[in-house]
Amino acid sequence: MKLACPNCGIVHEASLLAPGSIITCKCGQPFKIPAYDGFPAPKTMTPFIRQPQGFAETAIKKSPIPPISIAALICGVMAFTMCPLITAFPAVFLGIMGLKEASKSQEKSSGKTFALIGLLLGVLNILIAVAAIASILLLPELLGGVSAPTSTNL
Repeated sequence: MKLACPNCGIVHEASLLAPGSIITCKCGQPFKIPAYDGFPAPKTMTPFIRQPQGFAETAIKKSPIPPISIAALICGVMAFTMCPLITAFPAVFLGIMGLKEASKSQEKSSGKTFALIGLLLGVLNILIAVAAIASILLLPELLGGVSAPTSTNL
């Protein structure tokens, strides 16, 4: 679609522009592209996605579970899966702190369960590690002093 400026008559190519767009000619005269081929000019611009009222307030809602309880649970699980003893002690510490924080809270979902599970997983991992180390160190003594074979024939 080609349009001529109403002021100076210069012809402009407007087939790629939307109806209702405004073109400014070289002479400085702005003019509007009319509706064409069944495409009416838009009256108002509407957003593609309308968000419900109060969307921003509900999307940024504080979690009822304290982060320290979630961290205790994560450390307790990691003590059994990836990092034994390295994350077991933080799991115990964070679990105790999470239980203290949960006892102060009046909310129903205060993170007490997460903190308790993290604490128990950390303690259990420490007990298993201590038992494993003790058995490695004491096993030769329990078997009667078995030592490495030595060669007496030279």
